Amino acid sequence: MPNVNELTKTIKMVALGAVEASKPVNVLLGRVISNNPLQIRIDQKMLLGEKQLIVAGQLQQHDITITDQLTGETKQITIHGGLSAGSNVILIRQQGGQKYVVVDKI
Repeated sequence: MPNVNELTKTIKMVALGAVEASKPVNVLLGRVISNNPLQIRIDQKMLLGEKQLIVAGQLQQHDITITDQLTGETKQITIHGGLSAGSNVILIRQQGGQKYVVVDKI
């Protein structure tokens, strides 16, 4: 009868090897082709659309509240999205390659 511990170790090694071989995460560079609708080109053949992209919060339009340190007055300001046609971006491909996270501009 085979040793159960040895079998367990072997299964773990095979599983780890499969994960490493599949390259679960990949960092890529892209260029914004259009921002409405959002499209990013990774290379000559690959164009990503809005459904494939997850955009980090700092690259999207959002409101923040600031406080003037001299007067104590608070104001709400709008930060407009930083992605526009021609912007170069850093992307991280999620495991399986179906979604890409737009992390930041270069």
